[in-house]
Amino acid sequence: MDRVISLPRTKELTQKSFDNLLVRLDPDRNRAGEEYERVRQRLVRFFEWNDCADAAGLADETINRAARKIDEGETINNLDAYFSGIARHVLQEHRRELKKQPESLDALVAVRERSEGLPGEVMRGATAERQAELQDCMEYCLHRLSREERRLIAEYERGEKTARIRNRERLAKRLDMSPNALRMHVFRIKQKLQTCFQECLKGSGLEPE
Repeated sequence: MDRVISLPRTKELTQKSFDNLLVRLDPDRNRAGEEYERVRQRLVRFFEWNDCADAAGLADETINRAARKIDEGETINNLDAYFSGIARHVLQEHRRELKKQPESLDALVAVRERSEGLPGEVMRGATAERQAELQDCMEYCLHRLSREERRLIAEYERGEKTARIRNRERLAKRLDMSPNALRMHVFRIKQKLQTCFQECLKGSGLEPE
């Protein structure tokens, strides 16, 4: 999975913008609400399949951008295709942001359970001394989490693609949580790790330019 970062987001939708979007989805308010949820879930799945940590947030950003274009009077013949096009642009922006943060907390999730060191892209090109300092930051931040939090992230990240999605569904069911609630819980843990790791890098003089 990618790093837990956030794109610069557009402003939250006004009620007027949201209402205009619903009207475009369906003139009937109830059906429009159902259509909105269908579109949002489809976008969330798109970002999940592209290994985005904040799939729900990126889906919301996609919808917000589409709604603003509707407010501006842009002609849209096929809403599904239009949402998909914006989603691809949002994904490209997200990936560019990832490349700007080589020291960000990538797979520090479940590191000790899954590997013996930092992710390759964090360690690549680093001197032996820098690797040791990065490793120290990793260990320090991981151990600031509880054992339950480390175990949860390890299980959440287990598997690849389809197997990982199915594993997460089983994990959510076992914890009596909805998939979205589980995703947000893990996201908050990763944010805590991200903040710790960046602060550790800064304190070690390793903060990326």
